[in-house]
Amino acid sequence: MKIYYKYYITFKMWTSFIIMIIMKIFTQNIQYNHASYYPSLIDLTLIYWNINLPNHINIKTCFILGIIVDLTFHITCGIHALSYIIVYYLIKIKLQCIRNTKLIKKSFFIMISLSIIQFIVFIDEFYQKNINFQQIQYYYLIEGILFPYILWFLQKLKNFLKYYILHI
Repeated sequence: MKIYYKYYITFKMWTSFIIMIIMKIFTQNIQYNHASYYPSLIDLTLIYWNINLPNHINIKTCFILGIIVDLTFHITCGIHALSYIIVYYLIKIKLQCIRNTKLIKKSFFIMISLSIIQFIVFIDEFYQKNINFQQIQYYYLIEGILFPYILWFLQKLKNFLKYYILHI
């Protein structure tokens, strides 16, 4: 039963990652055409699983997810993997502090983690495309505010997978 539970949790994690990657692919064309904002759901999902189930997510998971994101969205291979591993270590160091705080302080920590990810990706784009520092986008502030709602969505996804998919 313990082995089944481990695979069940791993299945839920990777299912949520795949759903978020598909949602990002579908919204990518809309984002470039209309200049609107869509949160980086993949990053938020990784942070969610890293905080809630730290024993089931490891460096290998962060690295593989980062490589998949880089290859899917045609970014320099390894940039997201590096940023996901750095955020993984940051969360591992402060895990008990994050778990025992209120949701507002968690949202602030999520903003810091997402700003690290976006800054590493920005540095890569800066060296490749010669863009200005004025083009830094502060989307991590919006994502930190949206984190409680995304947390609610992932709880609903967890319940959906629990009752409708795995217990047929």
